[in-house]
Amino acid sequence: MTTASNAAVPVSAATARTPPRRRARVAWLILLLSWLCFLLPLGWAGLLLGIALGLCGGVLAIVTMFKGGVLLGLFPLLLSLLASPVLLLVGMVYFSGLIDDDYLQSHDRQRYERGHDSSDTVIDVIDLFT
Repeated sequence: MTTASNAAVPVSAATARTPPRRRARVAWLILLLSWLCFLLPLGWAGLLLGIALGLCGGVLAIVTMFKGGVLLGLFPLLLSLLASPVLLLVGMVYFSGLIDDDYLQSHDRQRYERGHDSSDTVIDVIDLFT
């Protein structure tokens, strides 16, 4: 004999399914975090984290499209493909402008003001190609 308390309640696919709007909100949140990583001065960590989050947001947008929210997933997918590279370049240009040119010039001047010997010539040639 089985009692009602011991019987397993079957979970239908409709009750276990995540609504497309929630999935779309998570895709937007992940994309916003990705774009924030591109714009914050985190160096290579921000670049790698931003790319990983951008890919996750794009995949989640595709999943949203396949699960019934075509328009809900279309805009995050398009923006992950179009806006992410633009924001990456904007972040790189902005933070390359933050590097102090006077510091770089004084650093180079100090390096070349000291006496040169034969080992410095090899280093100078390597510096030309890097």
